[in-house]
Amino acid sequence: MNPENAEKKRVVLLMSPATYRAGAFLSAAKKLNLEVVVGIDLPETLAEYWHVPLGVDFAAPVASVRTIVEYAKEHPITAILSVDDAASELAALASAA
Repeated sequence: MNPENAEKKRVVLLMSPATYRAGAFLSAAKKLNLEVVVGIDLPETLAEYWHVPLGVDFAAPVASVRTIVEYAKEHPITAILSVDDAASELAALASAA
C-alpha cells in the first residue's frame, strides 16, 4: 500500500503562537502522512480575524473543549496532542470528550 494514497488521519496539535516546537511536530506529522490541524491559543475574535481554523483559549478549557468538539463534528479527528505543557490538560480533556 502506498502511504501517499492512503487516507490521511487528522490530528490536532495544540500550541501557543510563540512555540519553538512546532517545526519538529509538523515535520514528524508529514513523515507519518498525517493531516495536521493547528489549534492555536488565541481569543476567538483574533482567530476569526486571522482566519485561524481552530483558535482556542488555553485559559478557558471548558469553552475550548466545546470548540474542539464542534470542529470535530465536521472534521473527524484521530488524536489531539499538546505541543507545549500549556495545553496538556486541554488535550487530555478534549481527547476524552
